[in-house]
Amino acid sequence: MIDKQRVARSFNAAAATYDRYADVQRKMARQLLDSVIQGGPSPQRVLEVGCGTGYLTALLSEAYPKAELVALDLAEAMVSEAKRRVATDRVTFIVADAEAWSATAKGSYDLIISNAAIQWFTQPQTVLEHWFRLLRPGGRMIAGTFGSDTFVELHRICATVEKEWGLPPQTHGLPLLSAARWKAWLDGAGWTETEVREERVKVEFASCRQFLSALKKTGASHSQSRLPLATDRQLLKEVMNRYDREYAVPDGVIATYHVLLMEGKKTEKT
Repeated sequence: MIDKQRVARSFNAAAATYDRYADVQRKMARQLLDSVIQGGPSPQRVLEVGCGTGYLTALLSEAYPKAELVALDLAEAMVSEAKRRVATDRVTFIVADAEAWSATAKGSYDLIISNAAIQWFTQPQTVLEHWFRLLRPGGRMIAGTFGSDTFVELHRICATVEKEWGLPPQTHGLPLLSAARWKAWLDGAGWTETEVREERVKVEFASCRQFLSALKKTGASHSQSRLPLATDRQLLKEVMNRYDREYAVPDGVIATYHVLLMEGKKTEKT
């Protein structure tokens, strides 16, 4: 289970630094908007789940100046940043746990869009069902998330060191899912014209330490390690040293982001 209060604290703490380090998330946001623009008529009512600092909110507001937008996020400080970025009465901002909110919300949206948020849900399959209910017939859902190969380099080294040291395997990061799993869930929830596109993006960092620091400054660092603190610190030091050796490139090290972009449609009533 994901501790939502802990997640909120992490993103609140990262609200001021998020935009400087979220290069991959910004690229995903632009790809999502491109898919929306290419996919059909202009939406009149849009629900954005996980608006963060409002980067995608601003893109949507500019692309669809007549649309009504509802943008929500778990982290109050993130929503405050988004309000500063998107100063228009056409956007209603909500601070809420998107899972709980989606379960009870009412409405009829032409578009539900979400970027780099659904991986933080404890029951994402159920959320997809709620989103299906909230769409009008003919409406679309499009979401970006991270797949199971995200940070594969880091996970490999952690597993190797834990095995060598005789430690029980720990959970480092979120339990991310494959494209096939998301596709099956979309199809099972009743969506039509479903698609999950995937891309593996290699990002360079000066070192493993800088990579982990960048994650923290986007609020995305997450660990469920149950090791004693001293052991955890020793493990981290060894992992960073090996990472710098084994995944070195001319200007530092690489890290893989497994980007998934998923779409579905709620079929028009006949």
